[in-house]
Amino acid sequence: MVRPQRQSVPLASIDWDDEGFAIAGHVPDDPLFQSLEAVGILHPPLLWQKQPDRFAIVDGFKRLSWLRSRSSLVDALVFPKDTDEARLLAMRLEIKMLSRGLNLAEKAQILARYAALTSKEDLRRRICPALGIASQTESLSLWQSIAAWPARHLSALARDLIAEKTALSLAPLPEKDRESFLELLSALRCSASLQMEILERCLDIARRDGITLHALVASPEVQAILEDENRNRREKTTAVRELVHRWRFPRLHERMERLERAMAEVNMPSALSLVPPPHWEGDVWELRVRFRTPSDLTVSLTEAKHLCTTAPFQGVFEEFDNASTAHPSGPTPVCPKGRCDAMIPRLKNPIRNVVVERAVSRSPVVAALREGLPGVSFAFVDTVPERSRKIPGLLEVVHFKGRFWRSCPGTKIYECCGYQIVHIGTQCSLECTYCILQSYFENPNLRIFGNIEDLEAEVRQVPASAPHRLFRAGTGEFTDSLLLDPWTGLSRHLVPLFARIPNAVLELKTKTDHVAQLAKLDHGGHSIVSWSLNADDVIRREEPRSAPLDARLNAARRCAEWGYFLGFHFDPMIDYPGWREGYRRTLHALFDAVDPSRVVWISLGAFRFMPELKGIIQRRHPTSRIVTGEFIRGLDGKMRYFRDIRLALYTEMVKEIRAWDSTLCVYLCMEGPWIWKRVFGFEPSEKGGLPAMLDKAVRDRMGIGGSL
Repeated sequence: MVRPQRQSVPLASIDWDDEGFAIAGHVPDDPLFQSLEAVGILHPPLLWQKQPDRFAIVDGFKRLSWLRSRSSLVDALVFPKDTDEARLLAMRLEIKMLSRGLNLAEKAQILARYAALTSKEDLRRRICPALGIASQTESLSLWQSIAAWPARHLSALARDLIAEKTALSLAPLPEKDRESFLELLSALRCSASLQMEILERCLDIARRDGITLHALVASPEVQAILEDENRNRREKTTAVRELVHRWRFPRLHERMERLERAMAEVNMPSALSLVPPPHWEGDVWELRVRFRTPSDLTVSLTEAKHLCTTAPFQGVFEEFDNASTAHPSGPTPVCPKGRCDAMIPRLKNPIRNVVVERAVSRSPVVAALREGLPGVSFAFVDTVPERSRKIPGLLEVVHFKGRFWRSCPGTKIYECCGYQIVHIGTQCSLECTYCILQSYFENPNLRIFGNIEDLEAEVRQVPASAPHRLFRAGTGEFTDSLLLDPWTGLSRHLVPLFARIPNAVLELKTKTDHVAQLAKLDHGGHSIVSWSLNADDVIRREEPRSAPLDARLNAARRCAEWGYFLGFHFDPMIDYPGWREGYRRTLHALFDAVDPSRVVWISLGAFRFMPELKGIIQRRHPTSRIVTGEFIRGLDGKMRYFRDIRLALYTEMVKEIRAWDSTLCVYLCMEGPWIWKRVFGFEPSEKGGLPAMLDKAVRDRMGIGGSL
């Protein structure tokens, strides 16, 4: 680049309307102007001589603005006319980027201007780190869109009235929604954490109720708070938080208010405070005591002992235990009949290409795939690479070097069933909206393990190592047991193998109707074929690629005719308007299709998920509303429906199932003993634990393990 020449330039020759190199700071200029008044301009501005008597400002906009009313000349560094404009802009951006601490508005503008000058790779590798912002492709596009915001919103961003995370969350929203919420936050001026709390809850409400964020902010309730002259900003923020919480969690909020009223009736000594289980999760209360001396503690404990005998104190616990089973009015997953089916066709053969590691090229699984998929492309490699991008229709067959047999990863807080996992592969192509596998594995593609001989050896070894123990094992933890079975033929190996193991049963869990290959297998009464079931509305909306309900039940009927035992898992159960009738219809269809005596167990589990899955579901399934229910953070860190919702779901289902078969084993998946007690009247520990209950179901229904 040509070096600039220092010269004195008349201010009248500067084109003040040319802002081609401008990066607006959107912050008050007073501190800079005070410095200039004290010491003057220390660093000469940069100008570009576009015409003999016309100059454009490259750097020093504010210095020149200050000087304009004080002088007619400026001592500047001037670039000649033939200087490349793009290189000048790049220099301006470099100067800006490496100068004083930049605000968020400046960072957005610099990145947006650089995007037109350099490659995405350079943006990610050099520019983003220099600006201190994330370098993911999605983040880059969000920052560029922020740069185009109106000046008043960039000003709020520059003055830290809008936090960085909040700005990035608002960036992809429709303009009207974004502007309404930015105006709200500019009025509240609350902390970054409160901004995100209010925004996330408002977005959930808007998604759940099918309204816009703009409509929510423009509601009379919100506007009344903002226009209340008797409230300061902090009080307005508190009022908006409470309003949004009530809208987002109506049943939880109502229950909290009832409990607070009951607790207010207690004449609590000033040194004592009673703390209920958070969000009604668990059954452990806290009584907190404040004291200075041992004698103070003695007095407080005496008061606490007396308090326990009073009617108001007892009333608090009665209110807590009085779970509301009123009809939940949560988000609906219902879509018009046929709509979801038309959008996403159900899969029969999900495989288009197969990549095989050479170590398992002679595997019976690979032979079965080649025979069953004559038109599919096969490629053989030394090692299948780990991929971060999903390739539709790709199946990877690898040599698995880990343990095939492992225990289910339960928790100490919620009751675990003692399930044993036979690990046959990972991932699933049914694409259910709620599936945990979306966030569980780094590799997003279908993968099966080709070293079947190693798998079989481990399956024989583990039960043999403990001959007096009953093993309940299954293949459906990390993939659907039967999704690929018509082509892999894996059941032809596992089902007869378990038939020869006296102290083990095999459970095949599926949402498909892929059972024809099971018809003539020697199962020996040691295999349970299980289906995940749901209300038909939920299946159509949240499980669009799975088999329809009638197809699953027809497959179950056929398996029962072939002598297999059956299992059914209502997990995850979804809270939506009409859930009672929806699940009741499914149960009626189930027991119309199969004899209850062939069913070993039915499990119930309300929808729960790790917090990070919420964003994945919203990105991958934007029309789904399942994450907008009334969820609280459970004791294991997972998001769970508020206790009363789960109790309503479970008690209704147990009542219906008991009407069909009072002896059928029904259990709750990953629930605490406080839930079991309210649903069944007992805790699993009173029956020897949940694993013992399921072992008993195997003995009673299947006649296996009676002598163990």
